[in-house]
Amino acid sequence: MKNYRTWVKGEGRKFIDRMVPDFDGDKGKFGGAAEESDFLAWVDEHDHIVKFAGELGEGWGLAEVNFVNSNSPNKEKQAVSKNQAIDAFVRDLSRVVKQLWKKRPSS
Repeated sequence: MKNYRTWVKGEGRKFIDRMVPDFDGDKGKFGGAAEESDFLAWVDEHDHIVKFAGELGEGWGLAEVNFVNSNSPNKEKQAVSKNQAIDAFVRDLSRVVKQLWKKRPSS
């Protein structure tokens, strides 16, 4: 099985690639076209990471749930359900997205 951290980082890159066009065109609060744009605040404001993780987690079977529950540093002690695995993944993905966004080259 693949390395959990590498997988989460890959999903973080996919998330950013998917969200940047929406962010750039958003004139609302924190959007890229707003006076005070802030990608990370925009993502938090609209629960985009939760939605992305939920969509991804819908297709998870027992192997994926166990993969997350076995490897996430944010897992609950008795994490066994798909929802608990998705919750742990949301926290992991959120951390990675923040790290990746801060490391990206400014445009």
